[in-house]
Amino acid sequence: MATVVSTFQRAIYQKAYYFDPVAGKQKLVLVDAGYALYFRNLAIGFRGLRLECCWSRGTVFNRLQADFAEEL
Repeated sequence: MATVVSTFQRAIYQKAYYFDPVAGKQKLVLVDAGYALYFRNLAIGFRGLRLECCWSRGTVFNRLQADFAEEL
């Protein structure tokens, strides 16, 4: 979930830095100034989601396949 939230933050913020008037310099708002980190983390998350869906579909199919012929 942290990957999704940080990616939405990256999409919402116009700039990765803001000016801190107290310190007199720019500070980083986001985790990383580039997009590669977010694309990599989203790809890893989607891969995990895909594996979870395939596993759950297989489990449901194995549970229901005994009655499949009778249901037809």
